Amino acid sequence: MRAIRAAGEGFTADALARHYAAPLRDSTAHRDAEWLGDWPEYVARTRFFFGPLVDTALAALDRWHQPALAEEQKRRQIAELVAGLVRTEGFAADVRALRRALPLEAVMRQRLRELPSWGRASEPAPKGEVLFHYSVDGERVPLTLGGRRSARWHAALARAAGHVYANDGRPLEAKFAAAAEALLAPLRPGDLFPLVRWAVAIAGALLRRTRPPVEEGAPDLAAAPVAQPLDAKLATVGFLPAAATHLRLWWPTDLLRRRIISDEPLWHVCPAGVYQLRQQSDGALRPVLHPENCIKCECCWRATDAIDWGRPGRHAIRYHPPSAAWERLWAQWQAPLPAPIAPHPRPEPDPLAVVPEAARPLLGKLATALRRVETVAAQMARVADGASSEWFRHLADLPRQIGERLVEALPSLPPTATEEFLAALARIGEHAARGRAFWAEADARMVRFHWLPLLAGRETGSEGSADRSDEFTDLTEDFRQRWRARLDAHFDRRACLALDAGEPLSPEQRALLREAATTAAAAPPPERLALVRELGATDPALGWLVVEHLWALDRIARAGAEAVRARLPAGAILAVAECDPASDRCPRAHLALADAIVIIGGPRDRLILRDDPGLRAEPLRTTGLRAAGPTSLDLAEATAIATWAAPDPAVSLATARDFAALTLGFIERMEARALEQVESRVQFPGLFQDEAGRDSIAKFGAMKQLVGEIATHREAVATLLFEPEGLATAPDPAAALKCLASHAVGTDMGTVAYNTWQVFGGMAYTAHDTIGKDYRDASEFRFLLAPDDRLVRALGERLAVAENPILSESTEARLREITLAGGPLAGAAQALLAAAQPRPDPESPTAAVDRAELALRVWRAAALTLRAARHDAPEGEALVEASRLAAAEAARWAAELADRGRRTRAALALGEALR
Repeated sequence: MRAIRAAGEGFTADALARHYAAPLRDSTAHRDAEWLGDWPEYVARTRFFFGPLVDTALAALDRWHQPALAEEQKRRQIAELVAGLVRTEGFAADVRALRRALPLEAVMRQRLRELPSWGRASEPAPKGEVLFHYSVDGERVPLTLGGRRSARWHAALARAAGHVYANDGRPLEAKFAAAAEALLAPLRPGDLFPLVRWAVAIAGALLRRTRPPVEEGAPDLAAAPVAQPLDAKLATVGFLPAAATHLRLWWPTDLLRRRIISDEPLWHVCPAGVYQLRQQSDGALRPVLHPENCIKCECCWRATDAIDWGRPGRHAIRYHPPSAAWERLWAQWQAPLPAPIAPHPRPEPDPLAVVPEAARPLLGKLATALRRVETVAAQMARVADGASSEWFRHLADLPRQIGERLVEALPSLPPTATEEFLAALARIGEHAARGRAFWAEADARMVRFHWLPLLAGRETGSEGSADRSDEFTDLTEDFRQRWRARLDAHFDRRACLALDAGEPLSPEQRALLREAATTAAAAPPPERLALVRELGATDPALGWLVVEHLWALDRIARAGAEAVRARLPAGAILAVAECDPASDRCPRAHLALADAIVIIGGPRDRLILRDDPGLRAEPLRTTGLRAAGPTSLDLAEATAIATWAAPDPAVSLATARDFAALTLGFIERMEARALEQVESRVQFPGLFQDEAGRDSIAKFGAMKQLVGEIATHREAVATLLFEPEGLATAPDPAAALKCLASHAVGTDMGTVAYNTWQVFGGMAYTAHDTIGKDYRDASEFRFLLAPDDRLVRALGERLAVAENPILSESTEARLREITLAGGPLAGAAQALLAAAQPRPDPESPTAAVDRAELALRVWRAAALTLRAARHDAPEGEALVEASRLAAAEAARWAAELADRGRRTRAALALGEALR
């Protein structure tokens, strides 16, 4: 503008072109922009420059600095790396784009033509220095590239960098030309030989065939159809997040500390908006966490000490490829490894070969305390207050206290091991004191899995025998995990819904279920129950097929008819069906996996082959357990291949325990779904000071009651399954266990299926979820093995005839001790003692059923109460609450029976008076 005004011209297009556009085109910045006009687009589109090229360079440096390799081996391996990069699809096109974006080829060619002599001096360059920093695993490694020539080339590279980065007004083209001259100036004839050797090595790697020749007649993979469509592949991919969050905010109760935390950069540093600090209507600050938005950048816990950031080990991703390779890999992984051979025998005996008796209870208590740390660390709220922090610090210090007592009971433990063991326990408390709950959880798991097996000794092979809860989980955890992974791979949600809709089992699914049935039949009781439990958690219909097979084998063994099995094909799977002797029909049988059927219901059992020509079968589609293949049978023309006297009782305790394990797995599945729903579903946004709709329905008391009742049923079934002495006073423990298990999972109000359905509400009606299927399946449990009403009536009649008390004298004495000792269990024990006394009116037509129903509730509550009394706090906290709920239900039932009896007697008296 000044030039135009000085020339006295107007602001015309010609004047602007001469005084503005022309000087701009002649500027260095404009020439640099024209010279590198394609560079921004290349940077945006390249897939090699910032990724594979850097990876190849780092891999080549790693190969070059391997001391065990000769120079020729290094050159050959690096050449293979470069050749692999060159053969990568798209690399050639990327190189062509790089040549256009960074036009250095013309500059280099011009400088090579102008080489008048070797080793000439280049033009002076601005002073500069180039530093290389190369580290492996955090340790710096000196570069040894170039040998004797490295110093000369390093100086040339420094001069070239000085030209490029000099701020002297030269255009980039001139700078790169000077840099190229600086690089080529020290070139000597001897430098060409290494370059030729590298070129030959890379060319040889490119020419070598990297794949075997295609065999004649081999299929054309390019023309082969797609084995698995993209939609189907994506449907098999499932991300399995941990139920608990990986983030936790320690929110203090002190108002001053809250104000300090509110001023920290935590609320602004997160790029995903995980943390929000809201001010309520009363002016109080309220933090809100959204861990589902977290991108795992770890900025938050570096910004403040109030954040506990961890990565729980239960996160997983599941993918089922359409290939048999994973099955071979799984078989190899399951194959036992050869026993390692010690290099030399141990010269001295192991001081921990025999654990003193005084140490065994402490080992169990320590295992319980460590598990409690893991559980509480995973289940604490996202925003934990000061009381929660103090409580967790107390829990984290308990292992150290127990460990000090344990060390005193192990005098033969070496001093070094003692110090390391106590230091590991102390670290758990230190992490908790610093607010690092996830770190404390990891250290607690390390001590439990590494130190406790060592301290327990080679004779025990466990963490200690004092803690009865070990039998619930730890002894078979590895076995359960392996089967869980296999079952999840074949029976995901989509597969279970397809089976429920009527699709038959695939050959792979059928083979896996057959293997599960044969494995359970041959396994010891803990592994057998663990496998059935996992089947119940996968799909109860599939688990019932295995339980029926075990039931049939049990009936054959108890009847002494082992010779019958010789008439069956090898690996035959059995089903059990109850027949009406009058019509010779079976209303319901489950034949999805059966090769033969054991017919019960009369004085003699019969064995009929599935493919018997006289067997008439009609599928049933209106009941639950559809994946098990419900079918009605007509046996009028069927021929039995064997018969034997029916054993008594019809259901043994072993079969009832199998059924209880199936029920327990099903309850665990329903409980997990209910917890997931209450923690993720948001209802009534804008109410209850939740304007953003971030609070889940878990805050409502009704949801807490529903989930609490489900947890009570789970604890009760687990207690009766693994501690059968809780039913010692029952006339028929097997019948009592079966009834209690089916009552827990049934569809009546307060049961697992009913409560889970209530948690989901209208969302349970969708056909894309398994909740509706699970509810139908739960309705069938009362008819499995034997109908509940028949078993309950038989229990009541036996209780009335034998005048048996509901509780034994020893159980009543133990409950009185708990009552006199006080504590949280005193009320439950007192309620049980009172509930066990009333007797229904013997004249009532429902007296037998009423007494049996009361006895079942009392037995369940007593087993829970006695188990909770054996556990030290805080391990027994959940058991205490479950015991109190079960005792309250038993007391309500007893009060209802007493009230019903009073009403009946009053009605009879009134009738007599009016007569």
